[in-house]
Amino acid sequence: MAEPRSDQKPGSGDSTVSYCSYGFQYIRKSWLALVREAEGARKGTDPEHVHRMRVASRRLRAAMPIFKSCFPGKKYRKWLKEIKNITASLGDARDLDVQIGFLEEYLHERGMSLPEREAGDTVRESEAADVSALLRLLQQKRERIQTAVETAGISVGKGGVFDEFGVALASPQSGGKGIRKPRALHRRAQRKISSRIDDLLAYVPAVHDPDAVTRHHEMRIAAKRLRYTLEAFNRLYSGELKKPVQKVRVLQDVLGQMHDCDVWIGYLPRFMQEPQGMESEPPPGRHIPGEGWSGIPGLLDDRKQERARLYRAFVEMWDTLRDARFFEALRELIAQPPPETSCHEIQVTAANRKSG
Repeated sequence: MAEPRSDQKPGSGDSTVSYCSYGFQYIRKSWLALVREAEGARKGTDPEHVHRMRVASRRLRAAMPIFKSCFPGKKYRKWLKEIKNITASLGDARDLDVQIGFLEEYLHERGMSLPEREAGDTVRESEAADVSALLRLLQQKRERIQTAVETAGISVGKGGVFDEFGVALASPQSGGKGIRKPRALHRRAQRKISSRIDDLLAYVPAVHDPDAVTRHHEMRIAAKRLRYTLEAFNRLYSGELKKPVQKVRVLQDVLGQMHDCDVWIGYLPRFMQEPQGMESEPPPGRHIPGEGWSGIPGLLDDRKQERARLYRAFVEMWDTLRDARFFEALRELIAQPPPETSCHEIQVTAANRKSG
């Protein structure tokens, strides 16, 4: 890795050394998780590889800005840009994988994928045919973007654009020489987490507004960023942030499921406006181009009902956190100096990496 910028050389500022040593250890863990999933994602045989690789890329994308001062400026911008590209490529694929999986389950649960439907049940047959056609369209679209997933997988391999990044994170000197001022690291951790809490709480006015779709989506992103920041500093607090991480993750998950419904609710009406579902060729089984998609409204109604159910669960969850003073308690927790053992463990880890 290139030498740190002149104002951040090891020894020139103990707080920077402490912060960077800790940060590079966390980032390297996420990087290795990304690399482990790359080959499976490239093969495309199991969508879980794409999911896990995307999660690892998102953790990297969230952690790198937290420890931005630890990287050489130009390389930081280059590496973060490439990681964002990977997240975007995997995100498109993952979104389609989730939609495809949902439609397969939707058809299966209603017996629509089975041939033994009641004869003459034209409404049911129409819905089965239309949802199946939509499923095939999404499957075809997923196949077309697999090339982008393969490119993302190649980029993290040997000889890819991240060669220097992997070497830098594996270097014993990465991020400084060790932990000398754990209190300075604690102060930075407290500021970062507190800022993420503030970002999430800025969306409180949208909680009890069922129509605040955009704000709910933005709130999900804020919850995700808080969760990843808590995860980044959990080791510093000797695992004391694990329970708050779990609570924020549940909140993020329900907001994510609401967003999935919102995507369907926005997409399906547009899909029905065109006989071919906005594709260049009509899908198999659509023998009358102008007949529309009479079977899709049932799917749309299902997503609207599910969105309403999830919203009620979200409000109840948020109110429970509020009544328990969850965020106030979290601020009190991060204000407490981490146990001395956690700092000692980081020192030992840094020493082991150097000796290895």
